[in-house]
Amino acid sequence: MPRHPILVSLLCIGLAFAGCSQPVFVEESDSLPPDTPSEENRPSVPTDDTHTYDPLSWDGETEKFRIEDDGLIRLYDTSDQAGTACLATPLTTPDRTCWQLHVRLSFNPSANNHLRIYLMADSPDLTGNVDGYYLQVGGKEDRIYFYRQQGDALTLLCQTEAFMRGDSSPEVHIQVVRDSQGYFQLYVPETDAPAQPLAIIKDTAVSTASHCGIVCTYTASNSRKMRVPVFRIHHDVHDVEELESGQFQPSTPSD
Repeated sequence: MPRHPILVSLLCIGLAFAGCSQPVFVEESDSLPPDTPSEENRPSVPTDDTHTYDPLSWDGETEKFRIEDDGLIRLYDTSDQAGTACLATPLTTPDRTCWQLHVRLSFNPSANNHLRIYLMADSPDLTGNVDGYYLQVGGKEDRIYFYRQQGDALTLLCQTEAFMRGDSSPEVHIQVVRDSQGYFQLYVPETDAPAQPLAIIKDTAVSTASHCGIVCTYTASNSRKMRVPVFRIHHDVHDVEELESGQFQPSTPSD
């Protein structure tokens, strides 16, 4: 995947667009992949045995997914029709929480083909008017977007550079850390152990959550082309003020 170095200050722009509309994309067609990915096509998954991870119990539209023993989640809507598919799991606490994620798409994302990862939500119905926070993989310029959702109102808090532009098979590792004060640290690392976050945002508009999960939005040709090989949660997280002085530059988006 192409990467271009960018400054944290450029990625930590406080963008607030309450009630903003869904980004517009250009569609790209792609042939349907085999029913079962071969081992050589399965993406590499970074290993990290230094944390104790929460057990995840997936519920929702499980008939539209395949969940492997190794944790890989694959969209598998056999209706071969356009739609959405949702999976949710209880979240023990959003405080001092780290979400480790790995996403693989077999198409260039668009308005009708993208993946949302809900870090926090006050309901397991992630397709409804929940209160929480989510990442959207795919956007107006093939970015990763970080949104706050309050009912039907969306606020864009941060976005990455357009690193997925023209990529027909984007694959990305994402890590989000939230401390007990409401500071979010967003990492999109090139290695398994990123040293600096791409963005740090303090947002406490939503402070409680009962669930997290994923929502896939897709056209018929992409009904089996989204994979989440890693969705892990641990709580080995320090508050921002406990880190080295000057290590981070928190930024609070204006309302």
